[in-house]
This record gives sequence, C-alpha cells and structure tokens, in this order.
Amino acid sequence: MQPVISLHDGGFRHPRTVRHGTDRGQAGTRRQQPPLDPVAHQPHHLRHPRGGERPSAAFWAWSVAGAALVCGFAARRGGAGSYGADLTMILSVIVCGLGYAEGGRLSRTLGGLRVICWALVVALPVSAAGAVATAPGQWGGIAPSAWAGLAYVTLFSMFLGFVFWYRGLALGGIAAVGQLQLLQPFLGFFLAFLVLHEPVGGQLVLTAMGVVLCVAGARHFSPARTPAR
Repeated sequence: MQPVISLHDGGFRHPRTVRHGTDRGQAGTRRQQPPLDPVAHQPHHLRHPRGGERPSAAFWAWSVAGAALVCGFAARRGGAGSYGADLTMILSVIVCGLGYAEGGRLSRTLGGLRVICWALVVALPVSAAGAVATAPGQWGGIAPSAWAGLAYVTLFSMFLGFVFWYRGLALGGIAAVGQLQLLQPFLGFFLAFLVLHEPVGGQLVLTAMGVVLCVAGARHFSPARTPAR
C-alpha cells in the first residue's frame, strides 16, 4: 500500500490514518450540531398548517373540557337569549381565534409591535366605515367619561395589550398560551366583584376552579413551542 503525500505538513501519511482522521473530524462535527427541533422537523402533514404545532389528544381533551365548562356556565346564567346574538358571538370567537393564531405565528418573525400595527392598518377601512355608519347625531352629548373609555380601549386594549399578547403567543406557543383565554370571563367576574361589588355565587367559583384545572392540564400536554426569532 502506497503512502499518501500530505501537503499540510510536508510528510507522508498512511491512507488509513488519513481516512480515520477524516472520520474523526466528521464525527466531531456531527456531535457539535444542535439538537433538532421536534416540531419544526415533523412531516408537513403532521403539523398544524399555520402555526407549526401539533397538539396531542390529551391536550384537546383538556381544552374541550374547559370550553364546555365555560359554555355550560354561560348557558345557565344567560337563560333564553337571542339565537342571532349567540350565532354572532360564536362567529366572532372563531374569527378572533384565527386572528390570534395568525398573529402569534407572524410575531415569531415580525414581533408583536409590527403585527398589531399592520393589523390595525389592514382593518382601518372596515373600522372607519363602521365608525361613520354608527356615528351619533349629536357629538356634544357624549360624556367625557365615554371619551376616556374609548381612549383607554384604543390605546391599551387594542394596541399595547396585543403587543404583549402576540409576544406571549410567539414565546409560549399558540396552543398553550391560547388556553388562558378560558380564564378571561371569570377574571372579569372577579374584577366586577372587587370594583363594582357585584355578587359572586358559589357556582361561579366552582366553575372557575374547574376551568383553571383544565387550563393547567392543557398546558401540561401542550406541544413543544417553536422558538421566536
């Protein structure tokens, strides 16, 4: 077996030595590679088509249980209502859910601030047309407290709040963080109890505890999050 001339050190090396050295170098390179992301490297037909997440069956079971508790509580407290209003509310929940999921996905690359700014720009023609169509006849009759409430909702609820909300969806995972929305009605009830002194019954407390348990279970079985950029 003929030796191989090495141009790096000016000497001779055995072919087996060269081959083994190359193998060791390649093995070292392979060991230094970072671990694969279990979500990003799943087959496309197994991942969520938009968010890149694949919640497990246990996650969906806890999520459905929490949603059923909220819907059951609303049905018992609401009584006989308007089917048109209920249908409108269901459609709004679906549309808002799609918007939250898409905003969380875009926040991974654009950031929460850019996402909400572009969302407001895109929605401006529709919101402006609605504002003109529902404008009051007499602007002087609007109380200052109403203007203050509008300013608060515009600045905090619809702008700054969504910056942190989309950032949280991008960092914690859309499926896992989205479960926190189930707690929003009960947090509103408890704030109404503390601020407005409205009565809170035992049924509300028990239902809220059940929803908290369902949210904790869903977050425990939530899929691995995709790191935000």
